[in-house]
Amino acid sequence: MNPNLQDLQRAVPAKTRLAWTAQVTGFGALLAPGLGVVPSALRELSSAGLVPPGASNLPLALGAGLGLFYGAKALDLFSPRAAHGIWIGNMFIPEDAFWTSILITGRPGAGKTSGAIMPIAEQIIRMYTGEDFIEVVENGRLVRKENPYARIGGVVFEVKGEFYEMVGYLLDRLGRNVYEDFFVIRPDSSIPVARFVDPDTGFNFYLNGMPCASGSEAGMLLLRSQAHLPRERHVREDIFSCQEKEFNDALPALRALEYPAAGLELQYIGWRSQGAHHLVRVSHTPRFRELEYLHGADGNKIVIPAPKRLKFVDRVLMSNGLLYNLIDPSVGPNEAAEKLTRMASVSGRGESKGGDNAYWYNNAQKLISNCIALHRAVSPDTDATCADVFKYVATEKDLAQALGGLSKRLTALRSEIAKEEDPDRRAQLETRQLTPLIALEKFFTGEWKDLDDKPKSTIKNVVSNTFSHFVFDPALHETFCSKATFSFADCLNRGRIFCLVPGRQYESLAKTIGVGLKLDSQAECMMRLSRADYNKKRPFLNLTDECWNWAISGGATGGDPKFLSL
Repeated sequence: MNPNLQDLQRAVPAKTRLAWTAQVTGFGALLAPGLGVVPSALRELSSAGLVPPGASNLPLALGAGLGLFYGAKALDLFSPRAAHGIWIGNMFIPEDAFWTSILITGRPGAGKTSGAIMPIAEQIIRMYTGEDFIEVVENGRLVRKENPYARIGGVVFEVKGEFYEMVGYLLDRLGRNVYEDFFVIRPDSSIPVARFVDPDTGFNFYLNGMPCASGSEAGMLLLRSQAHLPRERHVREDIFSCQEKEFNDALPALRALEYPAAGLELQYIGWRSQGAHHLVRVSHTPRFRELEYLHGADGNKIVIPAPKRLKFVDRVLMSNGLLYNLIDPSVGPNEAAEKLTRMASVSGRGESKGGDNAYWYNNAQKLISNCIALHRAVSPDTDATCADVFKYVATEKDLAQALGGLSKRLTALRSEIAKEEDPDRRAQLETRQLTPLIALEKFFTGEWKDLDDKPKSTIKNVVSNTFSHFVFDPALHETFCSKATFSFADCLNRGRIFCLVPGRQYESLAKTIGVGLKLDSQAECMMRLSRADYNKKRPFLNLTDECWNWAISGGATGGDPKFLSL
């Protein structure tokens, strides 16, 4: 807030908006040109020669200044939060309005993203770019407090795979370190890297093969290398990110080409250009356009001649390190099953959990919950995943094997209880461990086993149709059935922004995966009210492109009605 406005605010006694509005009206009646009392009196005195000509215009200047000030007070524009806000065209939205949601609608091509979403995002990100903590003086002492304008964290959901690049560009332009604050979650966590060899030196060089809006390093080199060939013989520029079969079919053509590299400033992984004819070794890039150099044993930078030509060797898949488990190991089986059931309800045809489908989804939720509990009982050292749920539902052999393990666990637990001499400890074992396991065994050997084949088959289909992808697709299995390497709590505590980019390969599954991640991010955001270790001041941005693709009903731990206060 402007310090002059703060001084002015302190100098003016507090009044209600109604009182300030009344004063604006009163000053208008006194000072308005032509109608006000003061200008009329000055005109009479000027006609009589008692005051200089033009004196009747003085109230206009005074009235304009007072009108602006008192009008601002009437609108509460001197409050710290009202002094911040964003503009959409000629419409000002104060910061206080951020605690609800902004919905932007329009026909395709109307400019929703370029004309509204991106300008809004840019202003909000610019507003919240401060440090995590600030020092303020209270009662003569210097106090360290959480900064309400610390760099913003949040989540971005999009389907097309184009929007995230604009968000990353905004973050970089506004001074954020995109290498520490911005993470792109892809269903395939592998990044394709093209390996080339310099035939003159035998050195290997690697180029990024993941395409973006401007292509990829490897793709641009491929495009240049095919310039002399007829168009029908060209290999597609994004071949390095294609599926295994298509890539293998193009492999002979890729290896047959010679790739001219002389004079090109290619971003080789681990190397950067130094002048026109040399490369210098780098370890990593801590910030965009910033380099950390590697040094040799003599303490000098490692410099080699830049390759003049290259030959393609093969493609290497490198993990981006962003792995996740859609079944949170910290929540109970029932809560985890509810989220997975909501994912199932929006997959495929987008069927609803209510109405005629309620029976099937309610029973599917019960089955999923018991599958999670069964896995945790027989494999306590490994977290349950969507692949495990599918395995127990779709394969009788795996279910029978797990139930055999459960039976052994029950036998061992009963023996332990029989030997326990402490009555309190024995009662605790019976209540906390034995009873839930007995109920779990009865569900599978009784209720589930005795269910008629037709409804059982339908319930199994509800589950398997959604979660079979996490078994048969190795990329999905690796990305979403692994121990989580990130947490949405980092949005609140560290100001990180996570962006889900399904890409064209997983466009049909985007809604299923997105709903699971969205529910988890909402649950984390709402949890900070009860967690002392969570930052409670940092703002949270939920930016969703084509939001109808991600709309979800409420649940026990999240959902749009609860999260958006609908």
